[in-house]
Amino acid sequence: MDVVNNLLNLALPPLTLIFLSILMLPSLIFKQLLHVRKSLWKENVANKVVLSTRAALGIGEEIAYEYARRGAKLSLVDIKKEKLEIVSDKARTLHILLF
Repeated sequence: MDVVNNLLNLALPPLTLIFLSILMLPSLIFKQLLHVRKSLWKENVANKVVLSTRAALGIGEEIAYEYARRGAKLSLVDIKKEKLEIVSDKARTLHILLF
């Protein structure tokens, strides 16, 4: 039994590394192809409702504008009412309906 154990201790680590390296390349290629597909064919969000939280500034604001450009109906939420009104006015200038 010690012979089998020693053989497995010597053989399995290099075989595992070889096996993983063989599997990683197709996996990485597949992930890259999925990424390219997503970037080329964007989801159609026209007339879909999008909820953007913290939409008065930062990332939430930019997300709201991007969805507005794509034709989505926006529902904007934030604590800062004055800044939120500015964002909603700018989104309206992009000809978007806001809920």
